[in-house]
This record gives sequence, C-alpha cells and structure tokens, in this order.
Amino acid sequence: MALLINDNHQNFKLWIFPEGTRHNTGEIHPFKKGAFYAAINAELPILPVVFSSYYFLSNEEKRFDSGQVVITTLPLISTKGLTKDDVESLMEKTRNVMSKAFHATSTEIQRALPSARSYIE
Repeated sequence: MALLINDNHQNFKLWIFPEGTRHNTGEIHPFKKGAFYAAINAELPILPVVFSSYYFLSNEEKRFDSGQVVITTLPLISTKGLTKDDVESLMEKTRNVMSKAFHATSTEIQRALPSARSYIE
C-alpha cells in the first residue's frame, strides 16, 4: 500500500508506504503515523494507492516470480481542518478504505488467475 501526498500547485509529491514493510499475510498491517502527521501538517489530501496480493512472491527463496498485480487508486482523503489529535481517526479511516480495496482486488486476482489461489490462501 502507498499513500501519495500531493500538492499540484507547488509540484510537491511524497510517496509513503505506511505499513513500513510488507509481509504477504493476506491483511494490511497497522500503519505508522508519520505519513498522517505530514499530511495534516501540510493540509494536503492523501491519495490511497492499493496493490493486490503479491501471489508471485516466493517467501522461501525471497524472490518475485512473474505475475500480475492490480493497482487501485482510491478517492482523495481530505486533511483540511484536521489537527494532530485527528491522526488516529485519519489512520483508521484510510486503513479501512484501503483494506476493502485490497481484499476486493485480491479476490479479483484469484478469480482471474486460478493458479494464484495457492499463493494467496
């Protein structure tokens, strides 16, 4: 998962991966707070970007095999008027919408590519 904090007027873009590292457990892991503090402090919207399961990652060999991933860009989440006291609720809101998209796209991959099931389940 990635968040894009974007200010088109000043040509400022910041990609952040709020999980820190990604482990293919079938769930989105808890987010770290830094991205949300940055977005609130700059009053810039968050653009959630979700990647489906990496069914083609070989955990034993630490290698990516060939495969497909679905990338979904979700609607902007505004930070206007938010303060540092809103970080937890912003994180939860963002994680919830990203989780729904993650599960939907992972299911889509399973349906489209039956061979992916053994990697995802």
